[in-house]
This record gives sequence, C-alpha cells and structure tokens, in this order.
Amino acid sequence: MSKGKKETAFKGVWIPAEIWLDTRLSALEKMILVEIDSLDNGDKGCYASNKHIADFCQCSETTVSRAVSKLIDMKYLSKEEFGRQRFLKLTLSKRQGSLTKMTRQPYQNDKGALSKRQASNIRENNNLSNINENKDKIRCDMIVRTREEYRTIIKENIDYEILSASKHIDIGMLDNIVELMTETVCTSSEHLIVAGHKQPSEIVKNRFLKLNSEHIEYVMEGILNNSRSIRDIKKYLLASLFNASSTMSSYYSAKFNHNMRKKK
Repeated sequence: MSKGKKETAFKGVWIPAEIWLDTRLSALEKMILVEIDSLDNGDKGCYASNKHIADFCQCSETTVSRAVSKLIDMKYLSKEEFGRQRFLKLTLSKRQGSLTKMTRQPYQNDKGALSKRQASNIRENNNLSNINENKDKIRCDMIVRTREEYRTIIKENIDYEILSASKHIDIGMLDNIVELMTETVCTSSEHLIVAGHKQPSEIVKNRFLKLNSEHIEYVMEGILNNSRSIRDIKKYLLASLFNASSTMSSYYSAKFNHNMRKKK
C-alpha cells in the first residue's frame, strides 16, 4: 500500500435495480456477480478462481462456472485472458459505478422505474414466447450451448491447461478424453453401457463431473501401461473414467506397497 493512502473498511454492497429486478437471474447468480465485482482489482478485473468464488458463495465450482458463462452471455460480465490467467469485469461499471460501495446508496422508491422494469420483463417474456414457437431451432441452439458449457466445466475440473502444458501428457489422448466426457455428460439417453453393464446415465454423468486431474492422469497411465491390445478404445476409456474414482486409491496404494517391498 502506498504511503498516504488510507485503507478503508468494507461496509457492504449496492446492487443497481437493473440487476436486482432482472428476473432472469437467480439470487445466487446475483451474489456471484456481486462477489466478482467486489474482487475487481481496478485494473484488469477480478482474477479469482471459480473455486474461490464457490467457497465464498457456498456452492459448487460447476455452479459458478455455469453462472459466469450465463452472466457473460447476458453481457453483465466481460472476460479477458492473459496467458493462463482469466479476468472478469462487470460491464455495468462504466455507467453504474462499482457495486462495492464504502457507504450504502440511498434507495429511492421510484414506482415509475419499477413499472418500466416490470413492463420490460413482460416484453422479454413475450419475446421468449414467440421464440419458443421455433422449437427445433431453439433445441439445437441449447444443445450446442450446453455442450460448450460442459466442455468448459470439464476442462476446469481436470485442470486442462496445467495438464496440457506437462511434457509427460499426450495432448491427443487428453483431448479425446475431454471430448468423450463432454459427449457422455450431454447424452440424452436414459442408460449407458459401461464395461458391459447397463448404468443410469445420471450416475455416469455425476461421476464424470467429479473427476479431477489426478483421475485423468491415472486413466492415461493405465492405458500406457496396458500391455494388452485394446480393441475398442472408446469403450475402454468410458469404463476407465467411470471406475477411476473408486479404483485409483487402491491402485496407488498397491503400487506404493510393491515399491516398498522391493526396497527391503
């Protein structure tokens, strides 16, 4: 801190009516937006990770990732990347001021402004109703958007940027794993065949969304160390990823014990 600059205590936040009355946003999404703005460093923006935001808002990293994507699509946030660092910035800041205030702004009970906002929401709902008439196009757009969102979530969960920078990682295999995981969590099927067994797709999806970089490295190591010929790599990968969370610990424990016995 520079000399002569006094540190001020955080006393709260102020949320503009434009955000507070936006019925498209959930209460949690508004909280996430406020937290991102409160962490704005005044230069490039907020560089906090999804994990930090999730810990503060007491939700999952997946929820934060989805909320950030939604807020970017709605033009409430802008995103810039410098190397491997992501920066988020509130797009309202130039005309509304920062949401983080040292003193709370007085609230004006402006019925006219509220009525305009409600009328605007009604118009937006009417527009959405008109759009819903073209169901096939909307369904296609939603599938594409969901696929991209899940790909982003999966990459964040497995620390894709860190893994891909490792000299010991096969980038081609890593990308194939990401695509298989994305395809699996986006499936519309009620059941999936994994290792010859019929599994509810929701169980498979939940397991895949809980995988991290250690699980991916474990699966890739298993493929590289497999001396047998793999006839169907897609089925093999699907089974390996599904079982990774339950078999990884046992595998490394057995490997550690084996190495210890060799040293004796």
